[in-house]
Amino acid sequence: MNKRIKKVRQKEKSKELTKTVLKLCLGGGLIFLAGGCACPKNYKQLMKKFTDLEQYSCSRVKECLKRLRMQDYIKYDENDLTKPIFLTKKGFQRHSVLSLRDKLKSLTMRKWDHIWRLVTYDVSEDFKVLRDKFRCQLKQIGFYQLQKNIFVIPFPIEKELENLIEAHRLWNRVLVLQVANLGKHEDVVKDYFLALCKPKIKKNICLLKNK
Repeated sequence: MNKRIKKVRQKEKSKELTKTVLKLCLGGGLIFLAGGCACPKNYKQLMKKFTDLEQYSCSRVKECLKRLRMQDYIKYDENDLTKPIFLTKKGFQRHSVLSLRDKLKSLTMRKWDHIWRLVTYDVSEDFKVLRDKFRCQLKQIGFYQLQKNIFVIPFPIEKELENLIEAHRLWNRVLVLQVANLGKHEDVVKDYFLALCKPKIKKNICLLKNK
């Protein structure tokens, strides 16, 4: 196998493991996992409780847990590995972003409902770091930036977007609107998403086809 292809596949597999662990950690779901990884002989028995992780080796999961803990995405008591693993605030934000990305992947083949989801926010300079991080994550998810603090996307992701806003605690500073037309920006933004979706769709199928 080509080394480059192998490296890409390993990277993708690592991303999938990260998403799985963060998802299971939501609400303290991974009870006993840290302890199980600390005792490899119990790992196979433990995986019966966590079927989403069965395809991964004990060492790989252990490495992932260690990395996520160092990145401050998860937390657990090293002195008592029988306790649950929880998401930190930063981990919850990361989980929200990954959930949004997955949702968008599942929507790229669907017919557009001709409604734009517009996100605008007003965050003061006192919260500059948080504001910049939120803006960066909107771009990572796939939003189109109309103006400095105005982003749009054509997909119905209101629920996931609400989780992201909650993760950043920006309830009173972010406004999410549904609009039918973007005025002079309509054609440019529509062409942007058409080009973005084109490599992912089959011949003669178009996400943003006209009414």
